[in-house]
Amino acid sequence: AVSNRLRFGVFPVLVLLAFLDLLTWVAHLGADRWLPADRLVVQILASLGSATLMVVVLTFAPLLLALLWGAKPLAPGPAKELVAQGCQRLGVRITRALVWGSGATPFHNAAVMGLLPWPRCVFLSADLIRDLEPDELQAVLGHELGHIRHRHLWGYLLFLIAAAAGLLVGALCAWL
Repeated sequence: AVSNRLRFGVFPVLVLLAFLDLLTWVAHLGADRWLPADRLVVQILASLGSATLMVVVLTFAPLLLALLWGAKPLAPGPAKELVAQGCQRLGVRITRALVWGSGATPFHNAAVMGLLPWPRCVFLSADLIRDLEPDELQAVLGHELGHIRHRHLWGYLLFLIAAAAGLLVGALCAWL
């Protein structure tokens, strides 16, 4: 259970935080030599860079997560048909459905990632597919596809951009 938490939760967040730390380090490189106006420019660039990074991450996260999680394409069968039917019924476009997990510890989870239809993916754990009845799997899938249908990822992105804007306003106030 701990290894699943590390692999599927902690590690992807650590990769993202490393990118953000690198961006902050580059933005503040040599900041001691800059005038206060230059520091404001650096803060503006760092905020814009962070917002851009969030768009890139939320867009291309499925590719990174598929790699980090060792996800494979969902084999033809009832689960893949449920995904196709759910996507059609809810009007959600995805690039592919992937299966991941199935180690020594049972792992029941599902996720959907990707702001845009490409490279958006639905992730289903092998244990979830194996252990749930079709109607239960359909309910889990409906929940995940509902995140796309109701634009939750776009809401997360707007929240992150608002947070970056708040930091920028704070820097501007401190500069004035």
